[in-house]
Amino acid sequence: MTDDSTCACSFIRYVQSAKKCIDLCVYTITCSELVDVIVKLYHLGVQVRVITDNDQLDASGSQAGHFRMEG
Repeated sequence: MTDDSTCACSFIRYVQSAKKCIDLCVYTITCSELVDVIVKLYHLGVQVRVITDNDQLDASGSQAGHFRMEG
């Protein structure tokens, strides 16, 4: 993401501000930048809970499997 004024960049900045927990419910997630931020926060001790559609785990471009691999 090169344009910091996009909605996605704004959302990622908002997510980065999490201190205690992140609850995320999505049909599918394809934004690797968002996944990277959430995984980093998880490793910093932020509680992360993700709900997604199981059928989307193997969908083209899906990043949901990264959450499962991280725990």
